[in-house]
Amino acid sequence: MPGQPVHIADYDPQWPVTFQQICGPITAALGPLAQRIEHVGSTAVPGLAAKPIIDLDVVIATRSDLPAVTARLRPLGYQPEGDLGVVGREASIPLRARRRTTSMYAPPTTPRWQAISRSAMSCGATQAPPAPTRS
Repeated sequence: MPGQPVHIADYDPQWPVTFQQICGPITAALGPLAQRIEHVGSTAVPGLAAKPIIDLDVVIATRSDLPAVTARLRPLGYQPEGDLGVVGREASIPLRARRRTTSMYAPPTTPRWQAISRSAMSCGATQAPPAPTRS
C-alpha cells in the first residue's frame, strides 16, 4: 500500500516450509494446469533479509488456461489482481493472508521461466538451491 512502511525481516528458515504449505493446496486445485510451481522472490534466497511475503510463480502452458486457473484458485481465497505492472503475468493475492501468488502465463521455454527454474525451489522439493556465489 502506498505510504505504508516496508518491513524487512531477517532470513527465516521457515520460509521454504511455508512455501511448501502454500503450494500443496494450489497443486491439488490446479492439477495438470500447473506445469510447475516455484518459490521466487527474496524469501526464496537462503540467508537474505526480505519482506516476509512468500511469492510463488505458477507456470502454465498457455494463457488460454488463465480462466480455469483463476476459477480453481478462487475457492482457496485467491483474488485476481491483474498484472500489477508486469506485462505477461497475472497475479492473485489471498484475501486473508500476507502472501502472494504470481501466475506466469508463458511456455516453459521462455528465458524468464528458464531463469526461474534454475534458481527457485519447486513445490515438493525438500530444500532450496544453494545461495548464489560471486566470482
